[in-house]
Amino acid sequence: MIREICKAEVFLAQKAEAATADDLNTAQDLLDTLIAHKDGCVGMAANMIGVNKRIIAFENDGEYMLMFNPVIVKKSGPYDTEEGCLSLTGTRKAKRFQTVKVQWQNKKFQTRLKTFTGWTAQRGDCHLDIRRCIMLKQLKYFQSVVRLGSFSAVAEENFISQSAISQQVQSLEHELGFALLVRRNRSFSLTPAGEYFYRKSLLLTADCDRMCAEAAKIAKGEAASLKIGYLRTYAGGEFHRALAAFSARYPDVSVSIAYGSHGELCDMLSEDRVEITLNDQRRLFPTPTKI
Repeated sequence: MIREICKAEVFLAQKAEAATADDLNTAQDLLDTLIAHKDGCVGMAANMIGVNKRIIAFENDGEYMLMFNPVIVKKSGPYDTEEGCLSLTGTRKAKRFQTVKVQWQNKKFQTRLKTFTGWTAQRGDCHLDIRRCIMLKQLKYFQSVVRLGSFSAVAEENFISQSAISQQVQSLEHELGFALLVRRNRSFSLTPAGEYFYRKSLLLTADCDRMCAEAAKIAKGEAASLKIGYLRTYAGGEFHRALAAFSARYPDVSVSIAYGSHGELCDMLSEDRVEITLNDQRRLFPTPTKI
């Protein structure tokens, strides 16, 4: 039976339950729904049809494959790509792998182990990765709740219902396995674990936002950079303190450091592989030959 595609992010973010023999009909519905959308989709997970079970279906070398309770046990050959999902709007960047080894159960719930490569590896990894994107959004909702001190204020800020914000935070707590908030009627307070998690999460999301911004600048060729050559044998701490101060003052400048001997640093500078060198020896560059 072809099922309707689920687009409820709160549901999609929930941790899936283990599949059993009672879920064989769900697996068939998942396969039927995938085939119905074959022109725009090559793989689906059971939560995409509204069933929170660990089942995926995907096209593999011209044939369709079902996996119950799949687990990636090994992966190699990382690369960046961009992909979409029927349950989520738009496309998003993702890290995938050229080769993945997966352990799963077949329709008879016999355990199987196989290594997939190329496009098939990306499909399997994709459906185990959907929750990671959603969890970051839940994390930011949680931070907003703490910052504004109100679920309703966050709902108004994001143009969604208050109950949706509450469900997102509850899903985050379920995913983490511990409570972040103590709820009292219309007020709340942070648990000790919530206080620690909130402080650390601010650093995490700030790094993520900064990484995305810097990557976008690099992609557009707009990022400022500084390449420094540094003497490999020098053990003083002045340079690292100066570098930390520079980075704090100019956070948008990407700094890269190349280490080398006196001669290697001179070669790096003459070949434009670095823009500045820190060296305790002076050395003349060869005079250009006049033609």
